[in-house]
Amino acid sequence: MATSHDPEELKRAWVGWHAVGTPMRQRYARMVELGNAGSRELGFADAGALWRSNYDMPPDQLAKEADRLWEQLKPLYESLHAYVRGQLRRKYGAELVPANGPIPAHLLGNIWSQEWNNVYLLMDSPKPAQSYDLTKILRERKTDCEGDGGVRRGVFYVAGIRAAPEDVLGAITVHQAGGPRRGVPCERVGHRFEK
Repeated sequence: MATSHDPEELKRAWVGWHAVGTPMRQRYARMVELGNAGSRELGFADAGALWRSNYDMPPDQLAKEADRLWEQLKPLYESLHAYVRGQLRRKYGAELVPANGPIPAHLLGNIWSQEWNNVYLLMDSPKPAQSYDLTKILRERKTDCEGDGGVRRGVFYVAGIRAAPEDVLGAITVHQAGGPRRGVPCERVGHRFEK
């Protein structure tokens, strides 16, 4: 899906991938029930509250903060969404991409539609003269998942934070593909190193 711009091929991949979930629907619903029951036994309202408890504020406060931030970002997101939808409409035509509303998910080149980078080249926007390949740079420096502490500290240094707390550094991972995540919540991801 990342490299194809054939709408029929993208749709077949999208439909096929999502069809595998239908037979699992009841088992997944049961897993959610069990997760919520276990979370309640631990004193949380549900599994979502348990997941949100891994951050530096109470789960309800985190949800409110996420809503507050979303309201700030929403106008930018809606503008970007409209731009991307318009560019995809120009590429694929009005019969595939409506003038308003959601972008057909399969056209975004990502099985979960969570990233739009695979349609970047289809956008009629200025492109940088050159870019960089972070994986290549890190390999040339012989940086691996064992020596990633300097990389983690460097991220904070570039952001203007001269001394990141050790507990924060420990919550950031740079891991080898397929390697352990060392207890980090699953939504936090770092750069992949492959030997």
